[in-house]
Amino acid sequence: MIKDTLSSLAATAVLVTTCSGADTVAINFLRSSETTPAANDGSEYEINTWEDVLVADSTTTLDGVTVSWDTTGVWNGGGNNVENGYLDNAGSITVSGLSAWLTANSAVSYKIKTVGASDTADNWFGDTLLREVDGAGILLDTLTNPNLQRGLSSESVDLSADIVFIDPTNVGIAPVGGGGARTSVAGLIITVVPDSVPADVTVLSTKFVGDGGDGVNSELRITVESQAGFNYQILLSPDLTSDFLEVGDRVEATGTSLELTYLFPSGSAPSTFFRVSRTLE
Repeated sequence: MIKDTLSSLAATAVLVTTCSGADTVAINFLRSSETTPAANDGSEYEINTWEDVLVADSTTTLDGVTVSWDTTGVWNGGGNNVENGYLDNAGSITVSGLSAWLTANSAVSYKIKTVGASDTADNWFGDTLLREVDGAGILLDTLTNPNLQRGLSSESVDLSADIVFIDPTNVGIAPVGGGGARTSVAGLIITVVPDSVPADVTVLSTKFVGDGGDGVNSELRITVESQAGFNYQILLSPDLTSDFLEVGDRVEATGTSLELTYLFPSGSAPSTFFRVSRTLE
C-alpha cells in the first residue's frame, strides 16, 4: 500500500515557484481625502491592488518601492475613480527600491505604464520620458498616450534599473482632435515581467517512508535543487481543485540541494498532489 501511494504521488506531482513580494505596484493619485478611491475590483485597468495616495503627501512606499513626485497642482475630472484625481502639470515622479522589489519577486525585469487624465475633453498627453536615476540619466524608454482627456499610456520595454525618473512632457504627436497637451498623471503602474521569474523548482527525488522514525507515523521526503538564501516548503492538496496548504517547516537553503520532510500524522493518508514553494523573505 505504501509503495502504491508513493507511485501515485510521484506521477502526479505539481511544481510551482511562489514569490513573497507583490508583483504589481499601482499608485492612484487622489486630489483630497474626499476623492473617491480606486474601485479595486479589477474594473480599472484590470488591477485590484491600487494604493490610494494624496497628492499633497509627495511620497509613498509600497512593498519596499518608494515613489516620490512633484507637481504644480492637483485637480480632478471625469472618468473612473483612478482618473478622477491627478497630478496637474506633473513635474516628475521618481521611483526607487526597484532592485530589491524584483529580488523579492524572484524576477529580473519590470514594465511601467502611466494613466493620464484631464477635465477637458480635447486635452491630450505628451510623451513621458523614463530615465535612470534623474533628469540627466540615460533615457530608458519613451511612453506615448494615444488618448484624449483620459486613458492608459503605452507600456515600457523591460526595465531593470533600481531608480527610474519619470518625466512627463507636453511634446509629442497629438491624436486626431487633440487640443492642448498636458503632463497630468492620474496613476502609475509597475508590473513584474512574468517571463523573468526563474524556472520552477526542480525536484531531484521523492521518497515515502513507512516508518518516519517514531515507529508510528509516515514521512514524505523531497529533495530539490536549491539556491542559497531562498526558503523552501512543501505544500499538499488532496486534488488539483483544492487549496494547497503549507506543511512541515520552511527551510532556508545554504547550498545547491535541499531535503524537505513532512511527517504524516498517525492514521492519515498522504495527499495525492504536492508543490514546493520558493520564497525570499
